[in-house]
Amino acid sequence: MMSDQPYAAFVELDLPRSKNNLELGPSLRPSSDCTGNFMVSLSLLNPSNVTLATSSRPGILTYTSPLISTSLTVLNAPFLITGFKKESETLLIPVMERFEFSASRASRPRYAFVEIIPDSKIQVYSAKLMFVAQFEGIR
Repeated sequence: MMSDQPYAAFVELDLPRSKNNLELGPSLRPSSDCTGNFMVSLSLLNPSNVTLATSSRPGILTYTSPLISTSLTVLNAPFLITGFKKESETLLIPVMERFEFSASRASRPRYAFVEIIPDSKIQVYSAKLMFVAQFEGIR
C-alpha cells in the first residue's frame, strides 16, 4: 500500500443459507421476523497496535420466500448432492471508503481486525478482506 493514496476496503463473505444465518437480526424482534441482518466491523491498527481507523457496515442475506426456497432446493438437488453447487450466498460489503495514510511509520496500517456481529451465531464458509486503490486525476 502506498501513502497518500486513497483506498477502499471490502469484506467478501461466503455464508451458508442456513436457518441459523437467516434468523439473525436484532434481538428485540421475534425470530420469525428476522431477515439475516448482521454488522461487519473493520479496524486498522499500526505496528504499535494503535487503532488508525474503524468502520462498520450492515450486511443482509437476500430474502427468499419458503415456496421459492423449497422449489430451488428440489430443482438443484442433484447438483447439491454431488457437490457441484452449494446453498450459500457471497456478499461483498464495502466497509471503508477513501482511507489514506501518511508516509510516517506510525500512521501506516500493519494489522486489520474484521469482526462480524453477532459473532456467536453467524456461520461463515470464508471471509476475505480486499483493499482497492481509488485512482483519480492524471498520473
